[in-house]
Amino acid sequence: MGMFYRKLFKSVVAFATTGETMRMWKISLIILILAIQITAGAYIEGGPEFRVSVAGSNHFSPGDEGYITVTLQNIGILDTLFEPNPAKFAIFKNMSTTAFEVKAGLNGVDGISIKSPPQIIGIVPSGTPPIPVTFRIQIDENAQPGEYQIPVKITYKKLRDVVLFYQDSYLIETKYYWDDKVETLYIPVVIEKKLDISIKEVKTRDIFEGHEGWIEVSILNTGSETARNAVAVLNQLSQSQGIQSSGLTSVTQIPSGLPQGLAIPQTSQIPSAGKQSGNQMSAFVGDLAPGETAIARFKVKLETSGDQIPFGLRLKYFDESGKEKESKTVYFGIKVDKGPEISISSVKSDVYSGSEGVVKITVRNTWSRTMKDAVVSISTSPPLSALTSSVYTGDIPAGDSKVVDFKIKASDDAQPTTYPVEAKVKFTYGNETLTTDPVTFGVEVGRKMEFSASSNAEIEAGKESVVKVEVKNTGAYPVRDASARLTVVDPFTSTDDTAFLGDLAPGESKIASFKLKVDSDAIPKVYALNLEVKYRDAQNKWVISDPVKVPVKVVEGKRRVPGFEAVGALTGITVVLILLRRKA
Repeated sequence: MGMFYRKLFKSVVAFATTGETMRMWKISLIILILAIQITAGAYIEGGPEFRVSVAGSNHFSPGDEGYITVTLQNIGILDTLFEPNPAKFAIFKNMSTTAFEVKAGLNGVDGISIKSPPQIIGIVPSGTPPIPVTFRIQIDENAQPGEYQIPVKITYKKLRDVVLFYQDSYLIETKYYWDDKVETLYIPVVIEKKLDISIKEVKTRDIFEGHEGWIEVSILNTGSETARNAVAVLNQLSQSQGIQSSGLTSVTQIPSGLPQGLAIPQTSQIPSAGKQSGNQMSAFVGDLAPGETAIARFKVKLETSGDQIPFGLRLKYFDESGKEKESKTVYFGIKVDKGPEISISSVKSDVYSGSEGVVKITVRNTWSRTMKDAVVSISTSPPLSALTSSVYTGDIPAGDSKVVDFKIKASDDAQPTTYPVEAKVKFTYGNETLTTDPVTFGVEVGRKMEFSASSNAEIEAGKESVVKVEVKNTGAYPVRDASARLTVVDPFTSTDDTAFLGDLAPGESKIASFKLKVDSDAIPKVYALNLEVKYRDAQNKWVISDPVKVPVKVVEGKRRVPGFEAVGALTGITVVLILLRRKA
């Protein structure tokens, strides 16, 4: 009966609004009052009604995992309400458009998975601001581009009836009765075309530490989107950035005929590659359709070396709608050799303090490439000076050695010790001239050549005598064509102050003879005369030694009686005359 009278009530209201005569309206009203009296129930039209939309972006690419925010709003209105009980009327009026125990959840579709469970929202009155609910969403790698309608399932409770219990005209209990409601609405999710790239091959040329060379990368578009006016951006990564070597692409050498980069077209539609720095390079590659391959060449200079120096590469491009976009980064590693290096494997020195000598060094090419037209140079500092500072050696293949001689002079104040000398190699590599970093080696300087002189010479004042001096080579190397010269000063004079010694080995002695005359008025004592040795050294150079002292003792002349010589002469004459007489 209640349902019948509800329909009747609705018909009467509709009829009354058509502008029929007052008489008919009164008849309908009487019928309506009769129906109310019979049913004693409420009539309600309207209730909760939800609207959903997407807050933020709903665009994703294949393989993406992210979040989507759905906003829910209760826009329900109360169309019609008839309830004779004022208390119940108030309850229905306040609660009929409110949704209770609201839950909202997304349902996945083919290619799209929802990773979040339904979210509990609670009570949602009509007219309140939109309520955001966020869900985690996963797009399959192989999802096809397009717009997908994602079901939004909303469950809630709606007030159906209310019963009031009175006692002695006082309300003692209110019971509510609910209907379970389910609404399924839809939100759009757009799966865009995606640019995925992979690296097919990496080649290098002239890449070694500290040198500018080339990296050539072959890039394959494995996605579904065409990249317009693409720019490849290359970043050198630090070893601490955790790029696994198993994910790095191997490399080969670029042939020597590598073109010097690609020309960039005259157009403003070139995506920005970002700020350029020492470890970020960019190269224009043009359009890249799905399945196509492009070559990007980068001129780089690396200040490090290793077997797997990591790099990251990405594309910045315009999509088909003209929006600037960027691909994910792919990684690869290249081998970077150390820069040109040499080592000094042996050093032989015959340099002595105060003389010239030869330093013989063995220079080894420890680099991985041939050093062509190599010139080995040395650099010295006092007390050493290089008489020969550069020597051409020709090509030095990788791992080979060259023996190089340098003439070095040690000053007189050089101590018998080892002095540092630097060596480097200048050579040709391709069309360039390169120089290795200097390496330091030690040059041993022997002590200065020395001689000793000893003599027991004793000369009577006023007399001339031959003085014999023992000259000894107390140095560390042999001398040739040596001669000794005695410096004669008062009271001595000499007609022969030089003596030839010949060759003297270390520790060998020879006697030098000098003719000296002493003035008659010389004071008897021991005099020290200077003796120098002139000789040829190991380099066949004439060298004069430092002077050494030769002791010569002058003694007093013998005393004679005056006229003694005349008496002696007369005695001799007398003897001769006696002998002549006897013969007669």
